[in-house]
Amino acid sequence: MALPIAQILSGTPTWVFVLGAFLTQRGVRRLRPGVTPLAKVWLMPALFIGWGLVGLFGHGDDFAQAALSWLAGALAGGVLGVAQRLALQVDAPRRLVLQAGSIVPLVRILAIFGAHYVLNVAAVMHPASRDVYLGWDVVVSGTSAGYFAGWAWRFWQAYRAAPRVDLGDWKA
Repeated sequence: MALPIAQILSGTPTWVFVLGAFLTQRGVRRLRPGVTPLAKVWLMPALFIGWGLVGLFGHGDDFAQAALSWLAGALAGGVLGVAQRLALQVDAPRRLVLQAGSIVPLVRILAIFGAHYVLNVAAVMHPASRDVYLGWDVVVSGTSAGYFAGWAWRFWQAYRAAPRVDLGDWKA
């Protein structure tokens, strides 16, 4: 059976496209080295950790099972986040961070967003399996929150150890 792509897209709320475009744009920007204000670095982890928590509390007929699934995902994601190696340079007086360009942010954004989208579409298209799909969505939420919590911890370690430089010539 062919998927009714036009029907799926027309049934997708506008905010999903806006969020997808915003996240993709943020990931594409990270393909090249760039300077970012320190406060702005925390935007993506905060967004994904928040989204992960919403996922925990948003699918709740059996909260205990959802919490266990979310926690399992969070632990796995946390291990992946902590495993990230981050090369930074820091302009402490200006609170700026120079990050190397990488495809990893774009891939993780598309993977998380895509997994949420596919699982929620599948839950709508196959109501008999809705609980299964939404159960996996809870795991994705936990994995995402755990990954970004681990990444934030790793970032903070890298920030503290990074060479202090003058990034005045870079545009933030």
